[in-house]
Amino acid sequence: MIYKEQFVLIAKEAGINLREMFRNGEDTAAVKKKEGMSPAIAADIKTERFILDAIRKTGFSGTVLSEEAGLVRFGNGTMVIHLDPVDGSRNYMHGIPHYCISIGVTEEGKLVLGVVYNPNTDELFVADGETSFTINGKRAPIYPNKEVLIVSATDKEELHKLTSNAANRDIKVRFGGSAALDLCYVAARRFDAAVITKISPHDIAAGLLIAKRSGAIIRDIDSREEATINSRNLIAASSEKLLQRIIEIIR
Repeated sequence: MIYKEQFVLIAKEAGINLREMFRNGEDTAAVKKKEGMSPAIAADIKTERFILDAIRKTGFSGTVLSEEAGLVRFGNGTMVIHLDPVDGSRNYMHGIPHYCISIGVTEEGKLVLGVVYNPNTDELFVADGETSFTINGKRAPIYPNKEVLIVSATDKEELHKLTSNAANRDIKVRFGGSAALDLCYVAARRFDAAVITKISPHDIAAGLLIAKRSGAIIRDIDSREEATINSRNLIAASSEKLLQRIIEIIR
């Protein structure tokens, strides 16, 4: 895909800068509060500026929809980049090394590229519209089925539903703080499922394609149809059976 190599390089370069800032305790101050009390921190703004400038230098023609800057146009092309410069800002803000850079690309409404880079583990998750996803250029290892299921949740209400019934004691819930990494971890089968709610396209565009390319089953919670980047609430699971079970629990 055109721009694939450039966007991978941009994500890695931005991530390396972000990791150094994090290790030095820089740019952790909140500059504004957003929907759901999610903070925008100085690192969001600085990383976003770096990425937007790098995209401009590639000659990209299209639109960027970024979490902080909103809509930015680079020519009249039909491609749209959904950018989250720091997915997991609150983790960064509190010194927790679990955040990422997320770049998802659509063309005529179809996801064609997903790039998620976790600078702290140096893991690059990539998928395009044709091939399976990779981690650092390699196919992810397949972990065997486990008696204990690891499920991530982004909302306290869903977390409570998943853990409040003794019949669900085989489900262990994690609260990661990064929707993009939650989806990548489902793709890599580190998480068996993820319940992701109250989200925006920039949160999930890249991770959604990566999870789909892994064979994960992904549904919009509200419509029960296949999830899209416009879904506000979704479930991604390693199997249809597990997905239906989670739907029944949180319904």
